[in-house]
Amino acid sequence: MAEVTLSAEQLAPMMQSLARANADFAARYPGVSLARQPVHTVYGGAQLYRPGAAEKLGRLAREHFEQWAPTSEIMAAALGIAEPELA
Repeated sequence: MAEVTLSAEQLAPMMQSLARANADFAARYPGVSLARQPVHTVYGGAQLYRPGAAEKLGRLAREHFEQWAPTSEIMAAALGIAEPELA
């Protein structure tokens, strides 16, 4: 079987086109934001959704924090964070 290769001259226009497309994509989708973002995602089927679901999950999260990590010192200790103000 013969080896099939493209010369640099043949590749150049394709690489230029790809470079433009990649630059356009990078401009539209610059990557992961360094801004604060949620630390978890909740998955559930549409059949489980009910009005008030987000509020209920938020209330449950607050209740768990109040029960298991009522202070930043306790949260920091649980997570192994040296500075409680970061917890």
